[in-house]
Amino acid sequence: NDDPRFLTSRDKAFKQVVNDTSVFRLDLPTRQLKSVAGNSSKAQPESRCPELLANYCDMLLRKTPISRKLTSDEIEAKLKEVLLVLKYIQNKDVFMRYHKAHLTRRLILDSSADSEKEENMVEWLRDVGMPAEYVNKLGRMFQDIKVSEDLNQQFKNANRCSSAVNTGAHHLADSINIKILNAGAWARGSERVQVSLPIEMEDIIPEVEEFYRKQHNGRKLQWYHHMSNGTLTFSNNAGKFDLDVTTFQMAVLFVWNDRPYDRISYENLRLATELPDPELRKTLWSLIAFPKLKRQVLLCESDVKSTKDFDDSTIFAINQEFTVM
Repeated sequence: NDDPRFLTSRDKAFKQVVNDTSVFRLDLPTRQLKSVAGNSSKAQPESRCPELLANYCDMLLRKTPISRKLTSDEIEAKLKEVLLVLKYIQNKDVFMRYHKAHLTRRLILDSSADSEKEENMVEWLRDVGMPAEYVNKLGRMFQDIKVSEDLNQQFKNANRCSSAVNTGAHHLADSINIKILNAGAWARGSERVQVSLPIEMEDIIPEVEEFYRKQHNGRKLQWYHHMSNGTLTFSNNAGKFDLDVTTFQMAVLFVWNDRPYDRISYENLRLATELPDPELRKTLWSLIAFPKLKRQVLLCESDVKSTKDFDDSTIFAINQEFTVM
């Protein structure tokens, strides 16, 4: 039906539904405002529709069971449907914030299902009038990834040619993947977190910094270990397993590297990893109560129900019966 009155009524109805806080409710924190009477308002209700759309895009663009079942054309068609709904969204900034957070995770973890479609999505967002500031930052994020790929290859070539590099560090240089990211495009408002890395990783960092300094005079690198991850070869009585872990999980597990049968207290783990208390609690919980595993990597000798139950004397040990089931 091409009747202008019908199209106007349809668009008005769509806009009302997707922005209706009684259908999609999201409380966004705002600056605390005080009235003359002294009352304050801490949150402003917004439609949750932009967040849900961003989550849906993430499922389509990330390597997930859903994206694996769909063809490339089917994924593109579904993304175009999202873009159609986005035209009716009032608070487009909310969608872009969530979409950028998901994209950051996909690019850092190399979990995108289709790199070309990721870049196409940026142009599609620009075409439907999404905020230019956000769209431009997404474009710079892809540029950083491409520059980092070239830099990684140059670093590995330099290490192969250097006779001063020992065998262990040489092997690590071949296996690491460094991402040099522009703070202006990637900044997520989170502070860096202190952590004591395994000695092999600590040794390679000065080499990376020296190499980068020669390439880009005057620039300084800041390391965001909480955004990093790696693959760890884990051995126990049941065999060997390659585990995909965060840097914090790696730091914790490496405490047992030379003493796999030791029982180690929470206090000693904190001293060994130098992780702040909240981060150490979250990391340990992920290793003793990961919901997708029937057998956990670590065992806790106390009966704990949450991270709040850990104290300095809580004892942890490697699960020698751990296996991937």
